[in-house]
Amino acid sequence: MLTFTRKNGQSVVVQVAGHAPLTITFMGSRPGKCQLAFEGPQEYRILREELKLRESVPAGPSFESQPPICATTSARITTGFGS
Repeated sequence: MLTFTRKNGQSVVVQVAGHAPLTITFMGSRPGKCQLAFEGPQEYRILREELKLRESVPAGPSFESQPPICATTSARITTGFGS
């Protein structure tokens, strides 16, 4: 399971030994939806995806004081080479 916390436009790069890196960018969210962009070699396939979105309640009236949205995904990503 991969858990990351990012704001809109921020990315995380995942690298598994012996495989090309995969960049996951948080594109945004709205109630009930979360948009992620995956960038990696074309032979990568997302076989299964389970996404849970937890939106934190703002600490105050200011948007800047709102904690980032957390996304937890257990997507299984494989290469086309039977890995």
